[in-house]
Amino acid sequence: MIQQLASKDYGRVAPLFRGLGRHPIVQGILEGRHPGMVFVDRPGTPRVSLLWALSDMLFLAGDAGIRDFTRSLPDLFDTTITRKAREIGQEFFQIQTEPSDEWAEITPRVFARSDIFLSYRWEFSFDGDAYRKLPPPPPLTADYEITVVDAAVLDMWPDLAHRIVSTWTDASRFFNSGIGYCAKSRGEFVGSCITTHEGAGACEISVNTDLAKRNQGVATWLCRKAIDTCVERGLLPCWGTETFRLPSNALARKLAFRVVRDFPTYCFPRDGPTDQRALGAYFYSEARPPAEASTNEDSSASAARGWSLAGDIALAARFTEEAVKAGTLDLSDLLLSPDFERLRAAPEWAALRARL
Repeated sequence: MIQQLASKDYGRVAPLFRGLGRHPIVQGILEGRHPGMVFVDRPGTPRVSLLWALSDMLFLAGDAGIRDFTRSLPDLFDTTITRKAREIGQEFFQIQTEPSDEWAEITPRVFARSDIFLSYRWEFSFDGDAYRKLPPPPPLTADYEITVVDAAVLDMWPDLAHRIVSTWTDASRFFNSGIGYCAKSRGEFVGSCITTHEGAGACEISVNTDLAKRNQGVATWLCRKAIDTCVERGLLPCWGTETFRLPSNALARKLAFRVVRDFPTYCFPRDGPTDQRALGAYFYSEARPPAEASTNEDSSASAARGWSLAGDIALAARFTEEAVKAGTLDLSDLLLSPDFERLRAAPEWAALRARL
């Protein structure tokens, strides 16, 4: 049995989510700052809960042994959550659980779907002392301009306005509490860094830069501006991202964020099966800029790299075998490339290596 919890009662589930730490997305919803939906086994004294950050991730916490709740989750997704996801345009679900062996064991069984896949997210902590010692970033070229995200910017940049409204409900809330900077080059918007959620005195940072403008210092400048403002307001900057997003992870370390742990997340599309080969190749494209990507490889090889970086070993092994047998993935690269580090560290590696 699953019931939706009224927003006035969100404080009742706060103890269940303590295992996720000082999490601005979760805490921001529980504090009523950001849109979300909370489901529980019983409203009076919840023992287990699913929290959905609308247009973003879902979080499971509490007692995974409450079978009436976990068995009802697929029906909840097929009805209430899928219906709402269509309304807001969310195409993928990404579920993160609190770190426990019980949740890790039960979640894949609860969502027994052929299109579910495993991915990992890195959670970082901010090292304020190290940040204060960072030298100023190199200056940008004269054609760049960095400004605060205000109403005029959102009028000219609908995509950014949509992203802000999806997590802040409306722009006025963002202007009152959020932090945002944008970059323009020759009159065109090319990057932004905003806080998507704020809660428990912490804020979640999100940065986006046009592919053609990467590796030019734009993201670093945007993030430095946003982090400086967070610190000035007494807020803790927070950073989390999927393990396959190598540029994001490198930028986090450059900005004095340190990896605390990686969380398994369970992902599946809202409507029907997805093309796992194409999705794996997409992960790889997000991990490596075009100049660094391996050339002369087919989609199986790119999918193998992408799934290894994401952390789904079964899919990584499947596409690795395909690519090696087709001759599009060199065995020496498989043995040495950091793209396959997770695959080589997995228990399944020995058997896979013997088959190749």
